[in-house]
Amino acid sequence: MNKNTPQESVQNTKNMDLLGNYIVKSQEDISNILCKKMPALENIHKTYSFVFMELVQNILKH
Repeated sequence: MNKNTPQESVQNTKNMDLLGNYIVKSQEDISNILCKKMPALENIHKTYSFVFMELVQNILKH
């Protein structure tokens, strides 16, 4: 059962291509994807935002 509202469903897919792959354009995109996929990271992001952004930058480099 899908618990998302129609608006949330649109928001969840706006950063995806037709195959369902994420389209990443910024650090914020990576941050949002990571927090959505791994909720525990959201707490780390809130508490240690500098460290979290370092992680995101390292992901962007690869």
